[in-house]
Amino acid sequence: MKKINLINLFLVAAMLISVGQALALPVQSGDSVYLKASSNYFSDKNNGNYDVYLKDGSSFAYSAFCVQKYTYFSPSDTSEHDYYATIDAEIEGFRAGSDNFDADGNLKYSTTLAAGTKYLFWNYSQGTLAGYDGSAADVSALQNAIWSLQGYDVDVEENEFIALVAGSVDASGLDVKVMNLWDSYSADGVYSGPHQSQLIAGAPVPEPATLILLGSGLAGLAFYRRKKK
Repeated sequence: MKKINLINLFLVAAMLISVGQALALPVQSGDSVYLKASSNYFSDKNNGNYDVYLKDGSSFAYSAFCVQKYTYFSPSDTSEHDYYATIDAEIEGFRAGSDNFDADGNLKYSTTLAAGTKYLFWNYSQGTLAGYDGSAADVSALQNAIWSLQGYDVDVEENEFIALVAGSVDASGLDVKVMNLWDSYSADGVYSGPHQSQLIAGAPVPEPATLILLGSGLAGLAFYRRKKK
């Protein structure tokens, strides 16, 4: 009996470890969202850190940073502007006629996320970004670092976050994607009205782990009572 109980406890511990690694995106493709500038956005409401809300229930989803420098959108500080979100590994939503294009109409910037961008945003989203304290200065520095890594002309001299990724970083296992914003979509999933793209990262899924913790606690209590008898 003792051997069986030890095996059960081992299995519970293994499940805890594996479930703890489960990740889920806070926004799914097709969700209706709106964004508000966070308390620490910088320059004006079109730059910096944004809080993303799900339109259904108006619930906070997560905090994001802009991927593109010259593609704009309307945060809903004063009036709500809803967007439909698509989640992809590629950056979409570049507007023709903007500074995103050269004289021949070709995109001047990458449509893929740089490894440094993934690394910085992953650690930001997990609360493990070295040197980041949430101040307006750090928001500005992080946003400029992201733009610079994506190929935009930004002054990042002595930028602490650029320094973190100055060498090569391995971002292959980091669950960072792009949330592209669109004005509307049709029933067949065709989106129109491209807008600014935002970074999005996976987040730990707490519910299963919580249930397993409860179950392991009950199992431990039962084991203790059996042993006491």
